[in-house]
Amino acid sequence: MGSIAFQVSVAVWPNQFQYYAFLVKWVWIVCGLSWTAWLLSHPWVRKHVYARAAILPPTQSAVTLDPVPHPAARSKEPAHNVQFVGFKLFDFGSDLPGLALGLFCFENVLIPGKPIENFRFARLRVAYRDLSTGEVIAESFPAKWHGSPDAPIDILGGEKKCAVIASCIGSKWTTDSLREEPVNPRLSYGLGGTEYTRECFPLPLGRMKIEATLTGERNLSISPVSGVLTLGEIGSASFARDV
Repeated sequence: MGSIAFQVSVAVWPNQFQYYAFLVKWVWIVCGLSWTAWLLSHPWVRKHVYARAAILPPTQSAVTLDPVPHPAARSKEPAHNVQFVGFKLFDFGSDLPGLALGLFCFENVLIPGKPIENFRFARLRVAYRDLSTGEVIAESFPAKWHGSPDAPIDILGGEKKCAVIASCIGSKWTTDSLREEPVNPRLSYGLGGTEYTRECFPLPLGRMKIEATLTGERNLSISPVSGVLTLGEIGSASFARDV
């Protein structure tokens, strides 16, 4: 009925309706959108079309994502390879007889084809005990590193560092320990930091049991090194590691 009434109106008043001819396109567009909205909201469409689409399996995406590897299958981060490489007696030659250093040496051994991590903040603890009774004679922590003024150092890949476990002057042997003390910021222009004070403990001549433990940051450590240290007169010394 509406369509018939519209056609009759155009036939009766054609001159008036010609001024609105530009609106015809937009009227059809609005009509099409209205019909589409009506169809999509119709109960039959919602019951049959939407319900069927909900149970259909999802289509496979064109983008393929790599599966996340299991934590156990992930490559491990590089670790250090620090090893005890032996005892070394460092003497100052015939010009200074009786002056010697007993050193424990550690090396971050390179592994062909594999990266290794630096061993950071390395500090060595050495305990000296009577060979027969097991009584503690002295303890050095942290021991002084040969050639370094600081107690904690970094052992880089392929690098060897030696710690002083015994010092001899004449016929007297001692062990050195560096006591760490915080620096007052007021006395260091606000920088603070750590100050190391050297402490010496006498060691007897003869054989004694020692155990050395190397530790680093994040509680890293290597297996303790233990054995018998023999200190003699005029700077002679030797070390026999436990098997």
